Amino acid sequence: MDNASTVRIRTSELSVHRYWFVLAAILLAAMALRMVVVITIPTAPVSDFWSYFQRAISLADRGVYEAIPGRPDASFPPGYPLLLSLFFQLPTDRLFTAKLVNIALGVMGLVLIAAITQILFTRQASLIAGVIYALNPRSILSCSLLASENLFIPLILLWIFLSIRKKAQISPWTSMLCGFFLGLCTLTRSVSWLLVIPWIAWLLVRKIPTRQLFMNVAVFLLAQAIVLLPWSLRNSRVLGSSTFLTTTAGINLFIGNNPDSTGQWYPWLDDIQQIDPSFSERSIAGQDRIARNIAVDWIFQNPLQAGSLYLKKWELIFYGENFVLETSIFGRQLSPPWPAVDVLENNSAFVPYRGLLEFIINGFYWVFLILGMIGVIISWVKFHKDDIFLSNWLFLVLTILYFPAVSAVFIASSRFHWPSGDLLIPFSGGVLSFAAFNWVVSKTSPMHQMKEDRAEESLFPRT
Repeated sequence: MDNASTVRIRTSELSVHRYWFVLAAILLAAMALRMVVVITIPTAPVSDFWSYFQRAISLADRGVYEAIPGRPDASFPPGYPLLLSLFFQLPTDRLFTAKLVNIALGVMGLVLIAAITQILFTRQASLIAGVIYALNPRSILSCSLLASENLFIPLILLWIFLSIRKKAQISPWTSMLCGFFLGLCTLTRSVSWLLVIPWIAWLLVRKIPTRQLFMNVAVFLLAQAIVLLPWSLRNSRVLGSSTFLTTTAGINLFIGNNPDSTGQWYPWLDDIQQIDPSFSERSIAGQDRIARNIAVDWIFQNPLQAGSLYLKKWELIFYGENFVLETSIFGRQLSPPWPAVDVLENNSAFVPYRGLLEFIINGFYWVFLILGMIGVIISWVKFHKDDIFLSNWLFLVLTILYFPAVSAVFIASSRFHWPSGDLLIPFSGGVLSFAAFNWVVSKTSPMHQMKEDRAEESLFPRT
């Protein structure tokens, strides 16, 4: 340890054996909670979730990526449907199978949250973070939704873990591995394409030589590009567009940046057809290009209005967690599919408790969002002079900020804060572990000894 680091009191740390025993119990509880929800709340897929489901069925049955037969597109990246399609080869109920896959992915996310928290802080903090993730109502309910975040969040956590794990060396091999997994993240949610920027910031804080920096960044980008290449080739062959993202980015940019924009999705087709009457006659790629150009022109012509709308979208992204309740229990007559359906065929048992459910899910969200931000601040104040801790801290914080910063350029949905919220959980675990340690010390030590112990204890030890 360097001078900026402090010494951890070893007797306060859990043994490895006890740590894994407790973590296993948390994992089993998390799995059981999610299984109960999936069985008792048979949510039907609607909107984007219906699209993912149909694409997975199409891939499994015909090897074609499309939600509507005969209408191939690239409106959504293929990662999540591709994963589901592998399990749809089994002779089981496909919707229930998809939800079981979500449960497995949720357990994987819990393990990774615990691992990242242990790298940053302590084993106690790791277990606290695991409990937070296990009990998170949004995480539990999302297992009933065929949302790409079920795969995307564990992939992001895995990408972060591979980057900052204790024995990892900054080498071309490690960079290739990280680039590969960020490519998989991009194939699941296109918004993650430029997460290489926080990764580069992480390297810069580690103060590696310039030549080594450029070598690792080049290998990272090459690995990411190789993963995205088949998707780009497919789009070029099928749609005449070599995009490695989606063919709706320009449309989403228009929806979120025009005189009638609310910041969220709205029925936008009439607005754009007033500007370009031939819009609907264009190809998919052509429509996206036209929408993007119109939106960019409006942003440059109305910078103050566009800036105000951008800030409003930040507010909308972090507004609350009602989205997951609406799409898993209370949504009525939503489409697609056609005809429209209720997300829950009979939600009468839940209707009397809607207010209570909203209070629980939003209360949990706000408590741990605030605790996470407090943990971010406390950890920086205490250990910003520790280069290794600071690099990992900066990596996580920039990644947390990245998702709303990029999403707000386009359109806002409270669903877009899910990755950021989960990445704050290690900091929530850290600050709660710190509070618990101080409470124990205050109850068991004389005042003068307590001060000495606090001077020696490191909640956030350098790894």
